[in-house]
Amino acid sequence: MTGSWKAPTPDRRQILALGAAATLFPTTPAWSNDKPIAETQRGRVGGALDRGIAVFKGIPYGQTTGGANRFQRSKAPRSWRGVRETVEYREQCPQVGILLTGIYASQQPRQGSSEDCLFLNVWTPKVGAGARPVMVWLHGGGFESGSGSGTWYDGVNLATQGDVVVVTINHRLNVFGFAYLGEIGGARYADSGFTGILDIIDALKWVKANIAAFGGDPNDVTVFGESGGGRKISVLCATPEAKSLFHKGVIQSGSALRMRKRDDATANARRLLENLGLAPNNLSRLADVPTQKLLDAGLAASGATNASLPGATSFVPVIDGKNLHRDPFVPDAPSESHDVPLMIGWTRTETSRLIGARDPSSFDVTNATLASKLATYAPADKVDGLINAFRAANPGASPSDIFFLITTGIGVRGEVDIQLDNRLNLGGANTYAYCLEWETPVDGGKWKAPHALDVPLVFDNAALSPSLTGPVTEATKSVSADMSAAWIAFAKTGSPGTARLPWPAYDATKRATMIFNTPSRVVDDAYGAERIAAASAIAQRPGG
Repeated sequence: MTGSWKAPTPDRRQILALGAAATLFPTTPAWSNDKPIAETQRGRVGGALDRGIAVFKGIPYGQTTGGANRFQRSKAPRSWRGVRETVEYREQCPQVGILLTGIYASQQPRQGSSEDCLFLNVWTPKVGAGARPVMVWLHGGGFESGSGSGTWYDGVNLATQGDVVVVTINHRLNVFGFAYLGEIGGARYADSGFTGILDIIDALKWVKANIAAFGGDPNDVTVFGESGGGRKISVLCATPEAKSLFHKGVIQSGSALRMRKRDDATANARRLLENLGLAPNNLSRLADVPTQKLLDAGLAASGATNASLPGATSFVPVIDGKNLHRDPFVPDAPSESHDVPLMIGWTRTETSRLIGARDPSSFDVTNATLASKLATYAPADKVDGLINAFRAANPGASPSDIFFLITTGIGVRGEVDIQLDNRLNLGGANTYAYCLEWETPVDGGKWKAPHALDVPLVFDNAALSPSLTGPVTEATKSVSADMSAAWIAFAKTGSPGTARLPWPAYDATKRATMIFNTPSRVVDDAYGAERIAAASAIAQRPGG
């Protein structure tokens, strides 16, 4: 996908044949001056204009990953003649049916599923000449679900406000992207436990080779992502092949510390083969397994009890010794990304969604049931100390609020703190910390500041996310303006501070943290008492 490929120069007979083909196939699109067209290494693509932004949807960056290409590194897309229409989102990777209901109801996928899923989307203020910062979004959904075409990821507002180029991508997930067969099948399957990340790397290589034609600067690329997207960035930070493909990173509620070890991943793969009725010495038959059957077998191998909820599969990136050689952020930060500025943060009550969606009774916790409820998530000998510390730091908070604050503190926020500290110990480029404190008014405010609340605010798409952010109000506009401006500033300069909101780098003395709310402000060692209380109770979890 990189290199010096050039389109062949057609001779006179080829030109005549192309003209005849245009007559025979009247469905070939006619392109007028108001249709943006860009030249990629594989051929020209034609997009559409949306509120003055040129939008290209469904550009291929790889061939199908099905059949004989399963569990293999992706192949470069084939070249095409003429102008390829890229005005519709293309297929996402086959995946479990995550329920986008309740507060996530407005985040709807807008395409079908297929193993031919290696596509990306581009929003740009102007095709051609220009050297705009490039912001590449990695979608959430863990390592098992999602796509780059979710409603909240529309890039028009971000591209307009920031004069930046926005890119979103689809890539392999779950069993298709992370079933590690290297110990069973040998060299042919050496990449199989990492192909989903290799897809992202290949998409970044596409950006490096082609984004200048879309008005972007290939040497100024920021990757940003939430939840699973942040975890993918955490992995990229430790992946040697990703070095130099991105120059800044934003990890939103996705501080992945560890990934899966080979022994564990191999045991998972053996369960997969058993569910498919395949012998370990007959892996070639994997190419013929129907897509849905392979997905179902992956769920069964994971011991999934409810495939409609996040975390249903156990297929995540593997420390395979070839592509990834270590855990991403323990026992220390990776040297591969020491020179890459990072922003790292979380939402105040991540678990009101992460746990509340699975267990609605979490909203009905009482003082009498709080300790027993927490015992599922924290070491038994730490529960009382956590409750006392968090109650003291949050006088007047309800038992359910304390539950969500503690589980966030020893979960997502706890991983953020470890990642921040390990980055400081490594030295190198600056790191910036933030927390989204603003609370959504949806459902009477019961969700507080849940997981993913930051996403539509960063994209300035609150109008597209009423189920999560509620009606667009002055408060919504304010916090969204602060967040999108900070992300744009970071993409442009490597510092998220603006003239209105200066933002110092994180250090071990002050631990300066931007608190996004109305108004937003910088706080030294934000929620420090909670951080200290949670530190001794944090259990670092294996896998994504």
